[in-house]
Amino acid sequence: MTLGRNDGTAMPSERGVSAILGLVLLIGMVTTVSVGILLVAEDRMIDAEQQAENKHVEHSFVELSQAMTTTAQTHDTTELSLNSGKHGAVVMTNTSTMTVEGGNISETIHLGTIEYEGDDGTRIAYQGGAVFRETMNKTQVVSAPPLYYEDKTFTFPIVEVANRENRLSGEVTVKYDDTPLTGNTEPIENDVVKIHIESPYYLGWKEYFEQQAGRNAIQDYGRINSTHGFVEVHLGIEEIDTDFSRVVYAGGGDISGHCPSGDAIQGGPVAASGSVNCAEEEGNYESLPDINPIIKSKINSDESYDSPSGKTRLDNGETYYADSGFNVDGNDLTVNLDDGDVTVIVDGDIKIRNDININGDSDNSLKIYSTGNLSVIGSNVDTGGKPSQMQIYGTSEMLVGIIQSDFEGVVYAPRSRAAWNGGQNPTTEDGPGGHSCEVDVCVGGGTGGSGVYGSIIGGPLKVSTGGAGGVPGGHSAIQYDPELNNLEPELSDGEVHPPELTYLNIIKHEVKVENS
Repeated sequence: MTLGRNDGTAMPSERGVSAILGLVLLIGMVTTVSVGILLVAEDRMIDAEQQAENKHVEHSFVELSQAMTTTAQTHDTTELSLNSGKHGAVVMTNTSTMTVEGGNISETIHLGTIEYEGDDGTRIAYQGGAVFRETMNKTQVVSAPPLYYEDKTFTFPIVEVANRENRLSGEVTVKYDDTPLTGNTEPIENDVVKIHIESPYYLGWKEYFEQQAGRNAIQDYGRINSTHGFVEVHLGIEEIDTDFSRVVYAGGGDISGHCPSGDAIQGGPVAASGSVNCAEEEGNYESLPDINPIIKSKINSDESYDSPSGKTRLDNGETYYADSGFNVDGNDLTVNLDDGDVTVIVDGDIKIRNDININGDSDNSLKIYSTGNLSVIGSNVDTGGKPSQMQIYGTSEMLVGIIQSDFEGVVYAPRSRAAWNGGQNPTTEDGPGGHSCEVDVCVGGGTGGSGVYGSIIGGPLKVSTGGAGGVPGGHSAIQYDPELNNLEPELSDGEVHPPELTYLNIIKHEVKVENS
């Protein structure tokens, strides 16, 4: 018997219904997949079109940059076809600033921008003679600005767009307008030219100066707000012509407390009660340049070194790197210099709480370069009476505390101003009681006192105790070793300075770029 509907028609079998439903679902799946493929293909096509447009605009901006430079130099009018995409290029004035200081020049120059932005967020921009490309917060130099550095001369012809026209597209004309700034300096040998740029394309400027002058020329950079950042560039070399010919060089302040034994220089008075004038030379002296760029260059080295942390022995000829401070605490440290120097690069503070014993060839030394402070508490740094074998180098912000310790060595952290004026020097805070020191360099504390045999080149200094057992002869808390008179600071390590500079030429050209 056949089951049927009331109207007499036969109902499809269960197997037939399943087949129909399967066919419908299959058609739906095929349709969905096809639409998905079409959408993906369309997205890829749009991406490819956008990438092609970005590339064409980039090439066209490079041609525009070259035309503007040529017009600035020759005063000839140039016409060209500018591919600026479907939205055109926007001309904006005063979007950035460049401050140049050096020699007899001190100028702040306002820079405009010709900018294209694609639908994918890519920006191509002309600024100051350069073309930059920015994608996903990464800025690249597409075409370098027409800056020249050769034969110790830095020439910077800044080419600036003089007009503001809402959109540029198609045929454009480049016309000479003016040269409002020409700055030529007298010789600036042994001086530094400082360039400070604030721009949306600060990372591009940073990349350019790194390529031209090395990364040591970059002093600082970072974001200012959501649209702008800054980069600070130093060009030129400060001549470091000094030695350890004095027991103390107190840059930016005076020497107070018990006087050191040996010639000393102080930079002037500081706020310290009971101050005692110990310097044989004082007042108007030529301050020593800081070595901040040198310390920074060592910290930023691409080399990979072992960490000195936890070691009880450092071997000759080795270099070590401590990325979060260097502590000698828990065990004494032995340094062997038989076959070469030992170098320790420290990003952070140096804290010595156990003894350091240095031995080996007297022509070699332990050299420590640090971005932080130096604290020696309740410990001995023993070189066997050869302080040249212990050399510590720091920035102009390094604070020093040598408390109830005997230290043989030299500290080189020159500055032109005091770094500390905020109460108790923090390098002394976990030392024994009986001392009070509120200046950059503190020696003393405790009933046993402290002894330094060597030289300290730093900031304002206070010695809060008399002769200590570690000072040969017990003459004073700080005593000079005459052998240091011929010791030069160990500062050079390849190209640690920005390049040498003698002349600086700054020229600003203005040109107009208009739709034909």
